Amino acid sequence: MTFGTSPSSMLSDNGPPFGSHGLGGLSRLGVWLLRLGAQPIFIEPGHPEQNGRHERFHETLKAETATPPRASVRAQQAAFNRFKRSYNEERPHEALAMRTPSEVYTPSERSMPISLPEHEYSDAFGVRRVRKDGSVKWDRGYVFIGEAMAGELVGLEAVDDGHWHVHLGPMRLGVLHERARTVMPLDTDCD
Repeated sequence: MTFGTSPSSMLSDNGPPFGSHGLGGLSRLGVWLLRLGAQPIFIEPGHPEQNGRHERFHETLKAETATPPRASVRAQQAAFNRFKRSYNEERPHEALAMRTPSEVYTPSERSMPISLPEHEYSDAFGVRRVRKDGSVKWDRGYVFIGEAMAGELVGLEAVDDGHWHVHLGPMRLGVLHERARTVMPLDTDCD
């Protein structure tokens, strides 16, 4: 990723708010990231070293702002504000050639959309809107996709007789077994 551009992906752990136990490991935040064009990428469960920079940042943040916790919400926020100023404007970072983040930061050329674009699918897909309860209408009944996808358009791609790949935009989430009316998860992959 280059500074000043919007990311095409985001690496995180598998827990809230980024991940969930649902299809594709997606939380509402992950669904939102996909709509913005950023593919969520998850580390392997139980392997925080795969996201070591993030873990190291949190260790420093906790040590300097919350160990011990401040006596009030106002005092805690003041500690976070001091840390943010020091981290971004005063403290040089080895990974930035001893510059501060504020010295290398440039705003993204891509602006935040007022409304998020819907996922688009080719004519080869059946398209369904996920209901508030996380299900889609299927063959005079309903199939549960996931509450995190409520309100989203999912694409259903016929694979073979009675099996359909379920997609959320570029992300394949699982296989719908028509007869059992269930969706079995896949490893997340992008088409």
